Amino acid sequence: MIYLLITHNDRGGAQNAQIKLAKTLREQGESVKLICLYGKINGLNDYEIIGGTYERISILNYFHSIFSLAKYIIKNDIDIIISFLPLANILNGLLGRLLGVNKIIVSHRNPVWTYSLPMRIIDRFLGGVGFYDYVVSNSISVQKSYLQYSLNYVKNSIVINNSVKTAKEELNKEQVFLKYNIDSENKLLVAIGRLTHQKRFDLLIEMMSFVDNADLVIGGSGEDEGLLQSLAKKNPHIHFLGHLDQPEVINLMTASDVYLQPSEFEGQSNSLLEALSCGCTIVSSSIEAQTEVLIDGNEYSGLIVDNFEVSCWAKAVNELLDNDQLRTELSQFAKMNAENYTLEKTAKKYMKLIKNDIKKEATK
Repeated sequence: MIYLLITHNDRGGAQNAQIKLAKTLREQGESVKLICLYGKINGLNDYEIIGGTYERISILNYFHSIFSLAKYIIKNDIDIIISFLPLANILNGLLGRLLGVNKIIVSHRNPVWTYSLPMRIIDRFLGGVGFYDYVVSNSISVQKSYLQYSLNYVKNSIVINNSVKTAKEELNKEQVFLKYNIDSENKLLVAIGRLTHQKRFDLLIEMMSFVDNADLVIGGSGEDEGLLQSLAKKNPHIHFLGHLDQPEVINLMTASDVYLQPSEFEGQSNSLLEALSCGCTIVSSSIEAQTEVLIDGNEYSGLIVDNFEVSCWAKAVNELLDNDQLRTELSQFAKMNAENYTLEKTAKKYMKLIKNDIKKEATK
């Protein structure tokens, strides 16, 4: 049995990636169980919750979840754990090693400098003393964030990208416009993600004052939802749809004229890969986690904006909206590029780690 461990069952990119990995491994005949340290109210039902379910977690709740994980490992005589997210990684390394787990694989989903200082210190120590068998990063940029760590940590490092299933829309463009009450005479701009400052939806809202004949649809939920809605309340061409199920995301992306991804940092964005699979015309920030996906030699799968100035983003979007040929070319490159990020390739690489049949790819 392969156990996929994560900190909590919130509706995030790491959970999405882990659930897709579990499904693909099961389709290949592997026995897989998804487990999380603690649950969140309205969290995903795909996970078995080891500790309790909390609206807000306290220090005592953390200790209860840690103790519960230790008991769970002993009870189930676990042999293999693949963990996502910082706390799950640390406990995988520490409890897993002390309790006799045979294969401990941790996966960084964001650059390590985004973690809290205590998490960074403990993670660096555990990897440095050999508590991790493999350290997976979902992008080269994430791997680079810890290459200054000890050789013992870095030598066990490998990049395994996120992956995406070939997109199949259920609604055509006209039906999408009707469902979400969008002006069918306008172009459709789409942005998907957690409503946090990291994703820079505030930039897109300001940008819409300089883009004509277009509606912006924002899909997702998060702590900045109220603030963003307040910023957008005077613009009838900005629509907030809240959390969207996967088919709804695919319908919107496929119907879009331009997909927008202005993130300040990412590990590797599932939404960006989904946009590739849908053949979206993409406008992205120039952070390395985005450009390593969108740029392949001289071929671009999207338009890159190298700053967070509203005027520059408006210029890029207006350029695409006025150029049907460029949108078509970028869409075609995006679909071809998506073939590099299949679920089968990701699952195959994880299975090679489990079977000790892979060349480590540290680039120190």
